Amino acid sequence: MTAMMQGQAIDPSAPQWLPINGVDLDRYTWLYVETLRQKFPDAQSAENWLASQGVAPGTWAAINEGWQQRMRAHMDVMTRYGVLSSQYGIHTV
Repeated sequence: MTAMMQGQAIDPSAPQWLPINGVDLDRYTWLYVETLRQKFPDAQSAENWLASQGVAPGTWAAINEGWQQRMRAHMDVMTRYGVLSSQYGIHTV
């Protein structure tokens, strides 16, 4: 994670930056963008792909919801997500 974001230092040990089920925000953003890009035909196909990327089966819903909640609660998390999703070539949210 970059040390600075729009002129403000990020404290990576702050609770809003802690990984959810082992997935940090940078990884979450890439995974989320890829699930949108790949347009899986059904939830099981997405779950299989996520598992192939190291996401424990059955945890994606909690990971997704957890990061969505953090983005709603912390503008710095939302800003970082926006920067990352732009870098990955897709705009979400």
